[in-house]
Amino acid sequence: MTWLLSRLGEAVTKAPLLYIVVSMFTWVPWVLCFYVGAWQGLGICLLAQIVSLEIFSVSHTIFRRYRGAKIRHALDEIVGPVRNHLGLLITLMILPIMWIIRVGQLTIYPLQVLTLGFPWYKHREWVSVSRQKFEGLVGHDLVWCLFCEWVLSIYSFGAEMIRNNESWWCPIQFHDQDKCAKCVGDFPDLNIWVKPEGSMQEVKDHLLNRYCPKKKPRAWSGYKP
Repeated sequence: MTWLLSRLGEAVTKAPLLYIVVSMFTWVPWVLCFYVGAWQGLGICLLAQIVSLEIFSVSHTIFRRYRGAKIRHALDEIVGPVRNHLGLLITLMILPIMWIIRVGQLTIYPLQVLTLGFPWYKHREWVSVSRQKFEGLVGHDLVWCLFCEWVLSIYSFGAEMIRNNESWWCPIQFHDQDKCAKCVGDFPDLNIWVKPEGSMQEVKDHLLNRYCPKKKPRAWSGYKP
C-alpha cells in the first residue's frame, strides 16, 4: 500500500495527471461557480480560494513544526508584507494565459508535428513539479514555489516549441543587433541564421542545408531527443 501511494504521489507531479490536480485548484472551480452563480459566484469562488490558500499556508507550517528561514520573510523585509502579498496576487492573473498556452501545446503543436515533421515531445519531461522535495519549503513558500515551477514548466516548454517554428519559418537575424543579443538566450539558432545584410538566396540555401527533405524530426539546431 505504501509503495502504491508513493507511485501515485510521484505520478501526480508530472503530466498528464498534473493537469487534473492543477485544474481542480484553478479553472474547474471557476467554471462551476460561474455556472451556478454567474459573476457573483465567480467572485465568491476567487475569494474562497484566497482564504483557503492562507489557511493551508498557516496550518501546513504548524503541522510541519517548521521554525527556520523562509522566502516569505526575506521578501517581506525587502518590500514589506503588504506589497509582497499584493505582488503575488497580481501574479495569479497569469493563470488564464498559461492555460491558453497549455491548450495550444496540446492541440496546435501536434498538428505541426504531423504536417511539418517537427519533433514529438514527452510532456511529462517538461511539465512537472518537484520543489516540494526541497527541505524546509513549507506553507506559503511551498504553494508559491510550486505555482512558479508550473508556470516556468509551461513557459519553457512553449519556448522549445517556438524555437522549432522560428528556425523553420524565419531563419533571418534581426537588423537590431541589441535585440538579437537579448533574444539569443531563448533562441540560440539566432547565431546561425542569415545575417540582416544577407540575401534571400542565402536564406533558401540555409533551409535546404539545415533541413534534409527526408530527415526527421525537423527541429532547431539544439534539439535533444
